[in-house]
Amino acid sequence: MTIRAALALAALLIGGAPALGQSIGRPVRPLLPIVKVENEPVMRGIDALILSFRIMGPAMPPPVDGEQPKPNFAFVAGEGYIVGGHPTEKSVAIFPEPLREVMMAQDAGAQTCVLRELKLDDGTTGVLTVSDLDPARLDLTYACFTGALWWHTYGNLGGFQGLDWREALGTIYKHISG
Repeated sequence: MTIRAALALAALLIGGAPALGQSIGRPVRPLLPIVKVENEPVMRGIDALILSFRIMGPAMPPPVDGEQPKPNFAFVAGEGYIVGGHPTEKSVAIFPEPLREVMMAQDAGAQTCVLRELKLDDGTTGVLTVSDLDPARLDLTYACFTGALWWHTYGNLGGFQGLDWREALGTIYKHISG
């Protein structure tokens, strides 16, 4: 199954998600990430991509009453993180209990990438993504991350070409930088 197909299937399992190619008409939001990648070089690469988005994208919201804004994006990647189409318990351990249940509840049929969009307490949405990191195919982890960033930016996967993740990142960065 391709990255695009796996992400599309995951997207169809999300309640209220827009159909592929449809815009949800929201402005690009700041990226408030939680990231855990078990491969250190890949973690540094993902951190650099996040930093680029945060530099070029919308300004970070200021703290409210001394509290930092809550995360709206989570990405975890590691070997054996998806088994039988489901994220493993190890892969979702970083998430609070209610989110763990959501991530593991539905069979996405994915082998390498599971993406979920959730409604957050403040009425906005957040993107949760689990990638099964294969040391022989690190490009699939970057493609999965890029799909999650695409969803965060556009609200759907319309136009996303998973295996051409570098071009997709360029499209995202061009979009957010105006």
